[in-house]
Amino acid sequence: MRLLLACLPSISHRHSGRKNLRLQFGSEAPSPTLRVLLQNVSPQEQDVLTGYDNGRGPVYNLTFIAKTRDGKVVDGHELAAFFPVTGLVLPLSVSLRAGAIHELVFPLRNIIYSSRTDTLENLTLAGSSVRVFFEVNGPSSDTLPHQWSGKLNSLELTPAH
Repeated sequence: MRLLLACLPSISHRHSGRKNLRLQFGSEAPSPTLRVLLQNVSPQEQDVLTGYDNGRGPVYNLTFIAKTRDGKVVDGHELAAFFPVTGLVLPLSVSLRAGAIHELVFPLRNIIYSSRTDTLENLTLAGSSVRVFFEVNGPSSDTLPHQWSGKLNSLELTPAH
């Protein structure tokens, strides 16, 4: 199985997979957002483990990598990744038929970096670009033929100001 990773609105980049992951900045109220779209470009239905529920909300297998104007690279995660586990941890997966798209929307202020005071909203206002890294470690495709596992990197996306 193959996955495809791309940045929206106009650039796509093929990888060894058969999925498509896209990024797009949005201006949904009340704050700016980053849309992450996962598309199955395989001719068969595929299951993708997107993350887990920690008892307080979903945590996704995504790392938001920001690159500042001076070239410093910092890794960030969505706010829910910093919450303590408050109960049973359940996997989150999505079953995608051929051509189907799964969309995740993240407010930029909810993507937090190592200092926990930096947000993607602040970094993009200062001119930083962002790319997303998605990783799923799973069983071999021999045991679960429709379960995708692998690593993806998007291209960098810089918001228009």
